Amino acid sequence: MSRQTIFHPQIADLLNKHAEGQIFRIDDTTVGISGGMLARNILACRPKHDFELTVFKPVSTSLVSAELSSKVMRALAHDIKYKITPNTDHRITDFTGSWPKVGFRYIQSLFYASDPWYFRLLARNPFSRVSNAILLIERCIAQFSTVNLDGQDGHASALAAMVREASSDDERRHAVALYRRTSTALCSSVASLLTNALWLAFPLHAEIPIKYVLLETLRLMPPAWTLFRKATQQYCALNPEIRKTDDLLVYPLLAHRNRDEWDQPETFLPERWGGVEDPDKLDGYLPFGHADDRCWARNLILQLAEYSLQELFRHGLVPDPRQVETTVPISPFLTASAVKIVRLSHR
Repeated sequence: MSRQTIFHPQIADLLNKHAEGQIFRIDDTTVGISGGMLARNILACRPKHDFELTVFKPVSTSLVSAELSSKVMRALAHDIKYKITPNTDHRITDFTGSWPKVGFRYIQSLFYASDPWYFRLLARNPFSRVSNAILLIERCIAQFSTVNLDGQDGHASALAAMVREASSDDERRHAVALYRRTSTALCSSVASLLTNALWLAFPLHAEIPIKYVLLETLRLMPPAWTLFRKATQQYCALNPEIRKTDDLLVYPLLAHRNRDEWDQPETFLPERWGGVEDPDKLDGYLPFGHADDRCWARNLILQLAEYSLQELFRHGLVPDPRQVETTVPISPFLTASAVKIVRLSHR
């Protein structure tokens, strides 16, 4: 029985019309980038502006310092490496249910279950969308955190510990805001990647390395499927169709399916990655950006996703064979929706 991935009509229209070539016009002030080589050159052309960042964009109009950004990444690395160390007792065996919702809860519980309840509230995906209340709640949490940070077992995440270690009220508010952004981004991106991999890879041949599965999943359905870049005169030299007033939307989703650059671009072929020493050097492959523009958490996300996918397969968890289609809505993270995950023994 064949299975279908049904993209939102606007995404499907992009794939149908722009899965070849390098550039297309969206409107009078915006162009889309669909070619891998041009996308790579654009992302390498200049550093991202502060307002183009996601996690490390300004907090309450104040810039996030390089020192604080580095501290956040070290905390995140500590938490991930601690949780995926072999023989730890942090195991969740019931992954069944509707993904990516279950996947989000799994990642959230894996990393933030020991944090105080008000920190876990920050990491909840629905809360992150209530923009009018975020600043007030973050300030309240920053005040609570000066009194009590440890969870029930006395072991807070390194990311939460940054709040306790802050040396001033402003630094503490920054740390709380970055906790929310980092935890939500981590949970959403990994849950999206795992959901897409489970859906695309089933049924998986045992000899296919998990790494290949993830690389191919990131090609066909990269969670970060579009990247915004504000107009700058530097881009004009890269392509004559780009005007100095044009904002750019770079589409890894299109670059990864570009018929001019990939063999069988619509087919899920994890074995295509055999013998590829460095995927990041491929012209048409940029699931995490390019070079200095690349997501700082790239390696951490891949480590966590590989660990989690191995755990899923080890427990015999797969998409329900009776589910024949899934839809992919428009959202910040490109994700197959409502994928029902079951145990092989519980079909």
